[in-house]
Parts: sequence; structure tokens; C-alpha cells
Amino acid sequence: LQTNGAGVTTWAAAGSYRTLVTLTTDQTVGSTTFEAVGDLTFAVTSGTTYRFQATIDYDSALIGDGARWALDGPTTSLLGYYVANTARATSINTNFLVAYTAGTVSTSSLASGNTAFMTGVLIPSANGTITVMHASEGASTITAKAGSTLEWW
Repeated sequence: LQTNGAGVTTWAAAGSYRTLVTLTTDQTVGSTTFEAVGDLTFAVTSGTTYRFQATIDYDSALIGDGARWALDGPTTSLLGYYVANTARATSINTNFLVAYTAGTVSTSSLASGNTAFMTGVLIPSANGTITVMHASEGASTITAKAGSTLEWW
């Protein structure tokens, strides 16, 4: 287990590795337009297969205003990922996505204590950066909380 002191932790096991980044400050979006979630990014190389998962804690300024979650990045020959996030106190909204910034709306959120999970696989056909993105269902703010994580291998 190794950390670089800037929120990046790497470990190796049996010839493979995983890298984990942690969101260091809250990231707020106040529109329906997707915006990057700060530190939740990783560089990719064309032709390499990547698997990833993110766990994002978030708040909604307006109870009932949902959040949208997606990825953005370079062109791919394969992209498929699953997003599950809070819909109500006892239910979740789920989506399977095959395109960037195509996240569908969770029609409701709690004021706090919401969680979004993303997991999937991609093969980029160009070098670039994968970025976790978020947007609001409406005009209120959605805040991705510091401590949220993105892991890839």
C-alpha cells in the first residue's frame, strides 16, 4: 500500500494494481449541465482495458431534486457502466450507460446522506482522461462530498 500524500493510494497484488483517488474538497453543481467532480479523474491509454468503480456521497440543496451522474473522456471502442444513486430514503435509481455524459435523472434525493455508485469497463481508442461528471435535475445545487472515491485497474 502506497500513498503519494495528495489523495492517491496505489497497491499491488499478484501482478495487478488498483489506484484510488479521493475527492479532497466538496464539488457543487447548480445546473442541468454536466460538470467535472474535481479529483475524480484518471488518465487512459488507447487500446488498454480499464475497469473502474466510484462511490460518491452527495447532498441536494432541495429535497426531491435529483442528481445526474456520468463519465466523460476520449473516444472508446467499448464503454459500459452502471450508475445507481439515491432516489428516496429507501429506494435507488439505476441506469446502464454506453455513452459519455448521458446520465439520466434520479427524480428525487434526500437533503443529505445520498450515495451514487458507478462501476464499469472501457477501452479507449484515444489517449485522454476519464472524468466523473455530475449535474442537477433542476436548478438547485448537488454537492459531491469530500471523501468520495474513484478506483481503477
